[in-house]
Amino acid sequence: MSNPNITIVGRVASEPESKTLPNGGTVSRFRVITNDRRKNGFGEWEDRDTSGWTVVCWDRLAENVLGKLSKGEQVIINGTIKETSWVDSAGNKKYSFEVKAQNIGKDLLMSSRSYASSGTTIDWN
Repeated sequence: MSNPNITIVGRVASEPESKTLPNGGTVSRFRVITNDRRKNGFGEWEDRDTSGWTVVCWDRLAENVLGKLSKGEQVIINGTIKETSWVDSAGNKKYSFEVKAQNIGKDLLMSSRSYASSGTTIDWN
């Protein structure tokens, strides 16, 4: 049975860290924070139901996130989710979820940064 697909939209919470594996492959890992934003009774935005996600990227995607994603940026991530469990030193069972990213993009809806165009012109005719 394969792991379920997931798409998350959130802010990068930690700078991506990368490691080169003995087989020459690359793995990068970073955290993303998501929350449910709603207006309260006064018409002000409130963040609720905050969740933290560990995002793991492999090979080419792992290399591409380095230097291209920064803490605080809004991103859209598509991938598969995997649950991991362990027992802590007090004997309590703990759980975490990891997203194996297949696609990552910057969410321009909430962006306050400006992005430079590559200058490429496409003729669709």
